[in-house]
Amino acid sequence: MGRTWLVSALILAGVGALWAGDSSKADRERLLAELAESRALLLGELDGLSDEQARFQPAENKWAVIHTLEHIVLAEDTIRGLIGQLLTGEQSSREQPTAATDERVAQFVVDRTQKFDAPQRVQPTGKYRTLEEGIQAFQATRRSTVELIEGLSVNLRDYRAKNPVLGEIDGVQWVTFLSGHSRRHTQQIREIKAAENFPLR
Repeated sequence: MGRTWLVSALILAGVGALWAGDSSKADRERLLAELAESRALLLGELDGLSDEQARFQPAENKWAVIHTLEHIVLAEDTIRGLIGQLLTGEQSSREQPTAATDERVAQFVVDRTQKFDAPQRVQPTGKYRTLEEGIQAFQATRRSTVELIEGLSVNLRDYRAKNPVLGEIDGVQWVTFLSGHSRRHTQQIREIKAAENFPLR
């Protein structure tokens, strides 16, 4: 969507501490690799689709590819904003475990056997006139996410916020959730493309 979150800008301008130790650096590198991989998977599913294919709805009440892409963009903006906000708050003690393990977060968010209604603020409205417009919006929001992670000078493990389903998780897990969310809906796009009456072009 091209919108820059103020909180992200404040963080990139310099929240004080250095990255704390090798584990922090390893987390950052792993998250950046995951963000790159989930980006490539989504763009791969969108590659070559026509606008007619992107607007195809498997049923009247089902999202089209272009609606799913809009939801991904809206959700990424929202989750990145939450991550920025939690990083401007107080640090949390690492003595108490988070409500879910890293593996649980990663597995949960991509599990499409569990269905959830998207909150109103991340519901698609059909704002993109073309698929390319949606792709450009996704590229912009993912660049903002990557820039946030690359520019951080704090340890994401030191900050936590409550996830409505998983409970309190830390910053690393929130980035995992963000990236996994785009993976989840990449699967949805794959399912739309596999529909029996999906347009040939």
